[in-house]
Amino acid sequence: MKQLMKRDRLGLMVGFLPALSMAALLLWEYLKPEATPASAMVAEVLAFGVPMVLLLVMRSVSRQKTPLRLGPFRRQALPFVIWASAAVSLLSVLLNYSVVLLGGSYASASGGLEGSLLSMLAAVAIVPALLEELFFRSAFLSAVESAGTGPAIMLSALCFAFAHGSLQALPSALAAGLVYGWLAYGLDSVWAAVLAHLLNNAFSLLVSYGASASVELGFWRYFLLAALLGFCLFLALSMGALERLLNKGRIKRFKSGGTLAALLGLAASPGPWLLVLMFLIKVFYL
Repeated sequence: MKQLMKRDRLGLMVGFLPALSMAALLLWEYLKPEATPASAMVAEVLAFGVPMVLLLVMRSVSRQKTPLRLGPFRRQALPFVIWASAAVSLLSVLLNYSVVLLGGSYASASGGLEGSLLSMLAAVAIVPALLEELFFRSAFLSAVESAGTGPAIMLSALCFAFAHGSLQALPSALAAGLVYGWLAYGLDSVWAAVLAHLLNNAFSLLVSYGASASVELGFWRYFLLAALLGFCLFLALSMGALERLLNKGRIKRFKSGGTLAALLGLAASPGPWLLVLMFLIKVFYL
């Protein structure tokens, strides 16, 4: 009974951590620091590094034993990770452009930042991929995994998407979060998700640089056609690589875990709803 109460308290507190991440991002935006790659990296540390440390402390206090998946993934899985990340990157471009067609604006990866290519890669690709994946697909996913593999991956992807605070990027962030969660679990390594996230962000940064020039030169529709064809190609390559890994038993199967009641308890707690509320405030009022 005492251990059950500890798990309930942990679940309640875990539910507030994505909202804490969003609150840190909103506070940083309210303070309006100079928009530089360095300030963007500081924001990432505050928004995802600090909650990750808090979650690890909670995990230690509650003596939670679910794996953090910090070990390396198998070398044979590298082609699958690369093909899957390429497919997700191109899918993100197509989903973002679908939002544009519905009347939104294109979700630029650069976020208005300016700097050298190296500093932009660090601020937009490397640091976010590392901190966000360690938080959402290592610490957070592990903390809610008792609800079952599928529900835990879905919850981490939803929180990941809402924490970005962008209505335009919500579909692509949700799709990417689902893939990253599955990679981390299936290959038993968060570093597969980190690599996929890094490649996706780097590709999105390059697209942001080239989007305006493509529009001015009239190449944008051809780029979108190439993105669609590329997505189909990399999806086929990733499915082929996945089949080979499955045949060799290199992919973990989903576990039913405990019960959906654990996930429903998290969804019914104030934390996730607070995250949604802050997302709506960010989108419609700030």
